[in-house]
Amino acid sequence: MPSNCPTALIPPKQPIAIRPDCVVNESTTITVQQKPGWTQGDFIAQRADGSTILTSNGKLWSNSARKEFQDASALPLFSLRRAWLSLARHYWLELPGGQEILTVRQRWSFGKIKLDFTLLNAATHDHEEKVLELRGADMLNEITEVSCDGNKVASIQRKMDTRSYKYLPEYEVRVASGIDTALVSITLDPTFSRNHTERLLGM
Repeated sequence: MPSNCPTALIPPKQPIAIRPDCVVNESTTITVQQKPGWTQGDFIAQRADGSTILTSNGKLWSNSARKEFQDASALPLFSLRRAWLSLARHYWLELPGGQEILTVRQRWSFGKIKLDFTLLNAATHDHEEKVLELRGADMLNEITEVSCDGNKVASIQRKMDTRSYKYLPEYEVRVASGIDTALVSITLDPTFSRNHTERLLGM
């Protein structure tokens, strides 16, 4: 069973972001909730006051597993693509103009989720490359943690939304100061985790 003790979060020396306007100035908690629909894995990320950080919408018949991310006013932010022939289950995130800003690699592990997110840090002038490591803390991935440079910058607890007959996953996410909440939200996209969490739960 996962521990009930909150994980201590350590702010990065410099902010880390793909959307600098979503960087928080103090440790905060957000929620990420999967939405029902034809395209499995669409979700909405919200702040504690209920305001929307971003939403995702999959393309049902896309041959590139394309998914679109939008802000609260439905303006496009990013597109998520998949390289089908990659043995490492490689994904990438691009801006509306096609510029690649983040790549995702699924590392081999037994049961526990293990993902690496490599991004160009939009919060620094030189867009330094940073790597966020998302790791499951238990075999059912009820708790996962995001680290950068050896420090934990986010802690995620999965819950089940019993308001829906589909029992959709809902996540409570604690984010360290200096971290982009939109970036952390994207690390929870079920596109990456379905083979680990939902499969183990028989969903």
